[in-house]
Amino acid sequence: MWQPVSLNKPDLYTFINNYKSFFDYLSIRYEESFYTTINESQFKEKDVVTSSEKGYAVKLIKNNKTYHISASDIADICIRVEEQFHVGRDLKETISPGINTLKDIQAIKRLNDFLNFPQKDKLELICSISEMANKKNLNLTSTGYYDRAKFIKFLDGEGIRFNQVQMNSAFYSGVALNNNNSAFELPISMSDYNGVIHLKEVERELDRVRDVLIYYQEYASPIPSGRYNVILSPALSGVFIHETIGHLSEADTFYNHIIKLGSNFTHPELSVYDVPLECEGFDFDEEGTLSKSTSIIENGHFVQLLHSKGTSKYGNTGNGRAVSYRFPPITRMKQTFIKPGSYNPLELQKKLKDGLYLLGYRGGSTFEGFFNLESTYGYYVKNGRLTNIFKNVNIYGDASIALGKIIGIGKDVHLIRDAGGCDKQGQNNLPNEMKSPSLLIEDLEIGDCLEYE
Repeated sequence: MWQPVSLNKPDLYTFINNYKSFFDYLSIRYEESFYTTINESQFKEKDVVTSSEKGYAVKLIKNNKTYHISASDIADICIRVEEQFHVGRDLKETISPGINTLKDIQAIKRLNDFLNFPQKDKLELICSISEMANKKNLNLTSTGYYDRAKFIKFLDGEGIRFNQVQMNSAFYSGVALNNNNSAFELPISMSDYNGVIHLKEVERELDRVRDVLIYYQEYASPIPSGRYNVILSPALSGVFIHETIGHLSEADTFYNHIIKLGSNFTHPELSVYDVPLECEGFDFDEEGTLSKSTSIIENGHFVQLLHSKGTSKYGNTGNGRAVSYRFPPITRMKQTFIKPGSYNPLELQKKLKDGLYLLGYRGGSTFEGFFNLESTYGYYVKNGRLTNIFKNVNIYGDASIALGKIIGIGKDVHLIRDAGGCDKQGQNNLPNEMKSPSLLIEDLEIGDCLEYE
């Protein structure tokens, strides 16, 4: 059983008081994280893997240079600060953390309730999913569950102080029909940022996937290759915008020669925003900045970049995020929200007339303006109607060109969270959301699938 988490961390206050006079800026962040993992070969309670870690992250600025120091013990942090910067301590008395607010106390209760959720109940959930799939004539492969919970306490020399609790549970699996010779399986990847995955949500996914697999068994066609007019489903269009616009708009990796800031380069109805996550525990970023909404694309115009404190020459947008105390905050997206457009799904199909309708996603990446996505499956569209189905295909190209070929935006906005997260500069699986409608894009390059790590 986990030990209860406490709000009381007076050592943070003492640290700030003892050292802030030596630096232009000083902050300290304490994290306490808890993990549970269940893999398909571990369907016994004794094999459920749990772990935890605690640590401190210090950010300091001196002579216009920024430094990140992390350690699992506050004494080690003090030693490193004193040795690296040749400073002593003001040796002030231990400072009381003060009175915690009702919101702080409720957050800690939420975390402790989550940690006290019995491991056997999580195991029972996985076993129930497996039994449910079997009754639906489905075979689950590479099945897994994990959850992670984190308590964060932040304080800086300018008086910013907050406590917040972040939680994430996830289920993932490959799904195939029993006795299916096609060797085609579809992934299920779902996440909840407020609690434990619910059985009914997984059942809806299993039913959807089963219908697709049965249709594939009857109407499968070869994988297409070439240039097509394409509808991207909400999940796939969310990843497309995340990779082509989201990462490009992060100020620390922005390349002005790819898409110039201020340019009018895409569909006049396309508006993209970075907004706070739709869950508790993410009110502030890891630099102590309150989360807020930022316009990136406004009616086809590239209007603003995302900034952390380190890139905030033109204004901090609250996107300084870190996957753990071990890493310095860098500029990262929160939720990438695409404003809904004018077309319902059937109207988009009629507008497409002949082409491809691609659904789901298996991965995505971008590098200096060139993107790479993989769909889960897709349909041929003839005269506005779905016909044959095919396996996952790769979509690739120049972001600036592809974004300029959007000709239709759907009304069908979906919230997308998967079992992973966003990866950047070695900081992987950062909680991230996409909220997107379908997109109709002309002349996209479709090729063979690429493998993703």
